[in-house]
Amino acid sequence: MSMVRSFKYRPHPDVNEFKRFYTLLMSNAPEGYTPFLFPLEQRGKDPLLSRGSWTAEKNRLSYDDAIRFLEYGFNVGISARDYDPLVLIDIDDMAAVDDIKQTLSVVTRSRVGTHNYYFSDDPDCNINIPTDYGEIRSCNQYLVAPGSYVTTDTSNIPLEQLPYAGFYTVLNDVAPTTITFNEFPKVFKDQHNDTLQNIPPRKTEPSGRKGKSALFSLSIVDVVHCPMSKKRFASVFHGSDTGSNTSVSGGLLHCWRHLVSHTPLQALSVMSGVYTCQQAGRSHRNGGSGESMLDISDGKTMWTIWRYARDNHIIPPDDVPPRCVVLYVAEHVIGFPSEYFEDGWKLPQKIYDDVIEIIRERDPSVTRDC
Repeated sequence: MSMVRSFKYRPHPDVNEFKRFYTLLMSNAPEGYTPFLFPLEQRGKDPLLSRGSWTAEKNRLSYDDAIRFLEYGFNVGISARDYDPLVLIDIDDMAAVDDIKQTLSVVTRSRVGTHNYYFSDDPDCNINIPTDYGEIRSCNQYLVAPGSYVTTDTSNIPLEQLPYAGFYTVLNDVAPTTITFNEFPKVFKDQHNDTLQNIPPRKTEPSGRKGKSALFSLSIVDVVHCPMSKKRFASVFHGSDTGSNTSVSGGLLHCWRHLVSHTPLQALSVMSGVYTCQQAGRSHRNGGSGESMLDISDGKTMWTIWRYARDNHIIPPDDVPPRCVVLYVAEHVIGFPSEYFEDGWKLPQKIYDDVIEIIRERDPSVTRDC
């Protein structure tokens, strides 16, 4: 009796689509430009090499090398470097951004988004700007090159696009155009300008207190319950539908969708609903958002974060609340004037006891100034 093996069909990268894209990309490339290509995982978007090594010049692929990797079933990434003229604009939904300058464009694996390729000599274009509608990825970030195939949920893909689901395909046979910062879609310019105007000064928790909340000794693993690994995984903030865009290293959570890193407290501020991922995180180099908006001396904010951490068993149920929370409740909930705080932070025992009772029992949204 013969044995018959059954193999599950797995789409293979389309080498000809990559060749088509490469020819178009280089048809209007500035003199001396060579694209930074590198290998990605099979059926995935993550670098085949670790986060810290894929950017090394020695790991760069030539055109022929890229074709060879695609033939072996690996995907290929293309990066806009901080020293080259390539500008990458990733639009998650073509219907959400209608003022994109026409250029060489690629339809993404979801079949509803596009990758748009430009060249620029405008130094203001050498920046990364994440938004909820897409990203500018022009300073040491990357996109998946056409011809690649990434495993994709097909439940929301239009019927006519199902044969192309998972593939990155060229949308239009045109050469890349040039672009300036002023020609960026409005949503990106607004995000960049808004961020620059709303970067708060760094503040720290006052010292000198005997008891200290466990909030300030948490590790990122305590907060998100994931291994300390540079290997990317689905975001704890954005869900699995945005792909493997989160990693943990150096004691920080990194969101590669918004190009920011989070300390444990910054991550908690997102999980508790105080800030968005982009507002709470500190931007990666040239990410555009600068410092985190989280002010850990703000009592109202820290009350929400502390209660979330306590109620979700991230800190002990009898944890000592941060001092800024105690003083906030004393002044804004009980109504004890701050000018009567001894040494600027000490409370009478009766007031302190009342504050602790309120903190442990009352919902943080019930305050006099809400």
